Amino acid sequence: MNFPAWGMPLVRLVEVFDDFFPGQILMPVSKMQEKVTTDEELRQIMLGDLGEYLGLVPVRTPLPGRATPPTDAEV
Repeated sequence: MNFPAWGMPLVRLVEVFDDFFPGQILMPVSKMQEKVTTDEELRQIMLGDLGEYLGLVPVRTPLPGRATPPTDAEV
């Protein structure tokens, strides 16, 4: 993924991570007031690598993605 951000609160980004990986991303309290601004090195970065780059802590590795509910066709 490409991840552009300018002054995005890190807390908001962690909320996005929690949508994909519920309960699996930890954020150090010391980072709660940080804002994220990205540069060219964050092009084509995997979501898990982005978390590590930003100093977030995975509960386990690899991060299992959120299970998606079955579609009507699969039921």
